[in-house]
Amino acid sequence: MKRILLWLVSLPLLVQAQTEDIKCYVTLEGGVQMVLQQPVADTSKANLDRVFKLKGYEIDGVVRPVIEVIECVPLAATFSLAAAKKQDDIQPR
Repeated sequence: MKRILLWLVSLPLLVQAQTEDIKCYVTLEGGVQMVLQQPVADTSKANLDRVFKLKGYEIDGVVRPVIEVIECVPLAATFSLAAAKKQDDIQPR
């Protein structure tokens, strides 16, 4: 019984430890392109598309949903697209 209880208590810590901070260069509704950041456990292309398309970004009081995920990299990595690099350099987070 103690082992099961210990396992149940430690499970969230194990799951949380496997997440990675990812940044994606995305297109929002209206054509605005920007870099969004999110911790994710599954870094597959399909999951990143799903996770980031659930996000939005507020511009002038209107939340704009993500309509396209263009490129994703780990937080410390550099984008390969020139436009993504430029946006990452100028956009405060």
